[in-house]
Amino acid sequence: MSNIEDNYYEKRILKARRWFLFWAALAVAVPVVVVLVVWTLDKPSMWISRSGAIMAAIAFLAHLKSDVMMGVLKPGGFVDKSFRPTKEKYFGQIVLCGRFAVSIVLLGSLVWGFGDLLPIGT
Repeated sequence: MSNIEDNYYEKRILKARRWFLFWAALAVAVPVVVVLVVWTLDKPSMWISRSGAIMAAIAFLAHLKSDVMMGVLKPGGFVDKSFRPTKEKYFGQIVLCGRFAVSIVLLGSLVWGFGDLLPIGT
């Protein structure tokens, strides 16, 4: 048996991290795709602002998954012997994920507010 199968905490962190990466990548991809569509099809630039709202909402879902990962490292009761090595291994990564998610939310808010001012589209 591999070590990951035995480690309850690591399995939960890795599952939440997969979802975090999915939501974070989707949040970043939405405005990029919209900018390309607006630029190539010469559509109104207000769609870029609307993509910022979607970006912020999806980034919030990514932040929720980073909270799930951090919640694994803050158990409410007794822990087994695999907890400390797991916390030492993943704590820095989870903090980085949380900061990245917040920065995507803030960037999405900026795109939402000022995306229509970009000189792209009609």
